Amino acid sequence: MGRLELRPLGPIDDDSEGDLERRDKPGLALGAGLAGNFNTNRQRSTTGTTYVGGTTDYLHVAADAVFKWQGFAAQLEFLFKNDTDDTDVIRSVNAMGAAVSEWTRSASGWIAQASYTFDPPFEIVGRYSKLNALAGTDPRLVDADEYGVGFNYYINGHQFKIQTDWIAKVPSADDFSDAAHVAHLQLDATF
Repeated sequence: MGRLELRPLGPIDDDSEGDLERRDKPGLALGAGLAGNFNTNRQRSTTGTTYVGGTTDYLHVAADAVFKWQGFAAQLEFLFKNDTDDTDVIRSVNAMGAAVSEWTRSASGWIAQASYTFDPPFEIVGRYSKLNALAGTDPRLVDADEYGVGFNYYINGHQFKIQTDWIAKVPSADDFSDAAHVAHLQLDATF
């Protein structure tokens, strides 16, 4: 595995979301990563269901960008995972002699998020993400869109904050009447 990151405008805190510092100077980070997981017996490459009938190889690719300036922050990320040996299904036989089919999981997706932090540190956030299941992959892995809106109040930066959000996960048909909705309200304290 490997990752390369460029920061063409100088230092930037690209490991934390939002521009809580309300930077005077623009910050930009551009990154790309590549990884291979060979002979894995896990459905999600390193986590998830353990295959009993064999192994597969996965290729992971990621690219991302973070921009922050004067309270505005934007993040973009592209992700890709593919079963490189084209083993969409691992077929085997269990101890009773019955056929067993275990699906691999291959997909691509992207995430776009923008936020603005006011002074005092109150933040509004919008997010959109898309998952595209690749042809032949696990039929339970389906295309989906996700929309989200959030409001955050930072009492002591990311160490002590109140967060709320609403997320709608919409099936690939883009029909909001079929969306799964969830809302969160949390107090996040780190000691």
